[in-house]
Amino acid sequence: MSTAIVVFVLRELFELMRRRAATGRQIEAYKIILRRECELNAWAVTRLRETLEAMKSNPGHFKVFKTEFDLRFEFESEGGRNSWPIPSVYLDDIKGSMLAVAALQSDIFERLERCYEACLDLVNLRQHTVEYLFGQADGYDVEALHDYGSRELKDIHTALDRLYRACTNGEELGAGIPY
Repeated sequence: MSTAIVVFVLRELFELMRRRAATGRQIEAYKIILRRECELNAWAVTRLRETLEAMKSNPGHFKVFKTEFDLRFEFESEGGRNSWPIPSVYLDDIKGSMLAVAALQSDIFERLERCYEACLDLVNLRQHTVEYLFGQADGYDVEALHDYGSRELKDIHTALDRLYRACTNGEELGAGIPY
């Protein structure tokens, strides 16, 4: 009978070790996904900031147009014609991972929750900017949009950076990566 107890205890210990290893792998997988999402959204923050700056410094000398793949911002300055895409905001992986991250690692979940809210703010700011560029914005001018956007983008980048640091053992986010 004592042999059966030893076998049972060993089996339970091995099962516990297997579950812990699996949980660790799940956490690392979510960190990889969230890190990438932070990088993509940081790029959207960077481009939106550049767009707002160009709109403010070149009033009336900019436009937006749709291509097959994206929205592009274009403006003319003393240096010539410049153009870049207005990136989309990536929310699916952030939203989709919230429940699992809440169960697996609560310290990252708090940052993830704030990052999700910040990305919703980024969606809103992007929409206001696009509406302004297409001439569909009521009640605000480029100066007000720039001031509002600058404040929001700083907070959004801070939330992205906090989550990114939690997913990368403290690395700074920076300007993000092009999609």
